[in-house]
Amino acid sequence: MSQDRENDFRVQMGRRGASTERRVRPKRPQSFLDSLTPRRDRRSRSYRSRPGRTVQRHFHRRVIVQASIKRMAGTGAAKLKDHLSYLERDATQKDASPGKLYGSLIHDVDADSFRDRCKGDRHHFRFVVSPEDAERMADLKGYTRELVSRMESDLETKLDWVAIDHYDTAQPHTHLLVRGVRDDGKDLVIPRQYMSHGMKERAQEIASLELGPQSGLEKRAKLARTIDAQHKTDLDKMIDRARDGETLDLRKPVRPNQPWRKQLMARRIKTLQRMGLAEYEGRGQWRIKPDFTQTLTRMGEQNDIIKTLHRTFGERSAELRLGADAIFDPAASNAQSQAGIVKRFGRPDDTREGGFVVIETLRGQPLYAKVEEDDLFSSLKVGQAVTVQAFDPEPIQADRNILAHAKRHDGVFSPVHVHLVENNSEEYTRAHERRLEALGRANVVSKTKSGAWDIPDDFLDRVREYHEQLAKRLPVPLVRDNVLTLSQMETARGATWLDEQLKRGSLEDDRTSRELLAAAAQRRAALRQMGFAIGDKDRLLQRSINQLKAMDFKETGEALENHMGKPYASSSGASHIEGVFKGTIEQPSGKFAVIEKSREFTLVPWRPIMERRRGLSIIGRASRGGGISWDVRDRQRDRGLSI
Repeated sequence: MSQDRENDFRVQMGRRGASTERRVRPKRPQSFLDSLTPRRDRRSRSYRSRPGRTVQRHFHRRVIVQASIKRMAGTGAAKLKDHLSYLERDATQKDASPGKLYGSLIHDVDADSFRDRCKGDRHHFRFVVSPEDAERMADLKGYTRELVSRMESDLETKLDWVAIDHYDTAQPHTHLLVRGVRDDGKDLVIPRQYMSHGMKERAQEIASLELGPQSGLEKRAKLARTIDAQHKTDLDKMIDRARDGETLDLRKPVRPNQPWRKQLMARRIKTLQRMGLAEYEGRGQWRIKPDFTQTLTRMGEQNDIIKTLHRTFGERSAELRLGADAIFDPAASNAQSQAGIVKRFGRPDDTREGGFVVIETLRGQPLYAKVEEDDLFSSLKVGQAVTVQAFDPEPIQADRNILAHAKRHDGVFSPVHVHLVENNSEEYTRAHERRLEALGRANVVSKTKSGAWDIPDDFLDRVREYHEQLAKRLPVPLVRDNVLTLSQMETARGATWLDEQLKRGSLEDDRTSRELLAAAAQRRAALRQMGFAIGDKDRLLQRSINQLKAMDFKETGEALENHMGKPYASSSGASHIEGVFKGTIEQPSGKFAVIEKSREFTLVPWRPIMERRRGLSIIGRASRGGGISWDVRDRQRDRGLSI
C-alpha cells in the first residue's frame, strides 16, 4: 500500500528561483509600429556586444529618407500646385526629358487630379527616398510601390499617393507625396518614430532584398573607392574622429579584425597631403588642418556645381570653359547683379533644403547661384528672365534713423520717446524696434534694463560688417523679370522684359548671347506685323512700349468682364481711383491688381502691400511725376498705409 502511494508522487523540474504561484502569460504579438517605441522599464538597457559573440558580417543597404508635413490651409493648395510643377519640370530623367508622375494604379496619377483630391484635406506628406545603390536597382517604380505597400500594412490603411523618380542629381531618388487622409475618411496621422526611423528601415529592407545585404567586404570596397575623392568621405569622418587636435597618430593599436581601417586611412591621408590639407611629421604622425572637412565639403560642392553646368550646356561646355568663376558670389566686393535666362533650376541634393538656378547672362556667360526655395522658385520655368542680385552692405534707412535719434539723445534709442514724445506712428516705432532686435542678436547693439538701446559711435560700420557676414550665409536674392518664357515673349501682346532690352538698341554691340539675339529678331518682326514702330538702330520706342501696356490692360480687362459681372473701365489718364482690392493677375506687362468699384472694375499696377488682406480700400491720386501715388486704407481700422 505504501509503495503504491510512493509511486503516486511525481517530480517536475522548474526554473531556478521561479515561484510556483507565478503565472506565465503568453506574449502579445507586437506590430512594427509598436517595435519602434523603446521600452521604458528598468530592465531596458543599451545593447553591448559580448566576448565570443558572432561578428555581424552583413548590413542593410543604406537609404536616406527625408519627410515633411505640409498644411493645406491658406496658400497650401497653391504651394502644392507649384511643387507638382517643379517635380514634373524638364531634364529630370536619364534622357533629360520631363518627369512623369505614377501611383498605385487605383487613383488617377496626373497632377491636377491629385491636387483636386487634396483640396479638402488638412495636410499632406512629402517624402524623398534616396537609396545609396539606386543606380543598381532594376526599377525605382517597383521599389516605391513595394515601399508604399509596406507602409499601408504598418499604418493599417490604404494610401492615396503619387510619386516621381529623378535622375538629375548625383544620386537617383524618388519624390513621394501622400494625402493626409485614411481610407475611412479620417485624418492620416503618421507617428513621429515611424517617419524618422520606421520608414527608413522598411526602405532599407526592400533595397537589401533586391540587391542582397551589404557584406563587410563590399563596404570596405566602397570606402576604398573614395581614397582619391575630391570631396568629404566616410574615410575623412574616420580620420576626424581618430585625430587628437591637429595630430593623427597611426601607430595606435586598432581593434581586432580591423587593420583594414588603418590601411585605408593611411592611403586617404596621403591624398589629403597632395591637397595641402595634411603634413607628415615622421614616426607615423600626421598634422592635419583643423578645418580640412569643411574645405573638402566646399571642394565637393564646387565639383558638383561644375558637373551641373556641364550637363546644362552640353556640347557648348568646351567653348565656355566652365570653372569656379561661373559660381555667383553675392558677397564679393566686386559683385554686380546679373540678368539672364533660366537654363536649369532645382536642388543640388533633394534630401536637403536649398535650391539653385543656372542662367545664361545677357552676354552669353553661364552663371550658377544658390537661391532660396520660396514661392518664386517653385513656379520658375526654363526660359524665363530673372535677375540674381548682389548684396548691398550699406546700412538701410532705418539704421540711419536710429543713429540720428541716438545722436540727439546721448547715444540711446528709446522706443517710448520715439512714439510718445516725437509723435511717430506705432508702426514706425515697431519697425525700428524689430530692426534693433535683429541687430541685438548679432551683438551690434545692446538693450538696457529700461527697454532702450545703446547705440555705439561706430554703429554704421558695425552694421556694414553685420551685412557682410549675413551675405555669406544667406541665399542669393532672386527676382523674376517676366512671367513669360523667352519664346513666349517673341509674340506676346504686351510690354515684356524683351521689349525693355530692345529699347536699349545696342544688343548687337554688347556681345549679347546668340539665343537672345535670335529672340530679339523674332520680336521685332512680330511688332512690325502688329503695327508698332521700330526706331533707328532697331531700337523700340518708349511710345510703342506704352501702347503695348495699354493693349495688355484693355484685353485683360475685357476678358475679365464675364468673371467679374461688371464692365471694365480703363484707369489710363485717371487722376483719382478708388475701389476695393479683389486680387491679382499675371500678364505679359507684369502683375495687375484688380480694383472693384460699385458699378465697374479697373486694373492698376500691383504693389506688394495690396496682398496684406483682400477687401482693402484702394485710393490713387495723380502725382507730379505723371504717375499715380497709391494709398491702401483698411476700412475696419480706418488706417492708411502709403505704397
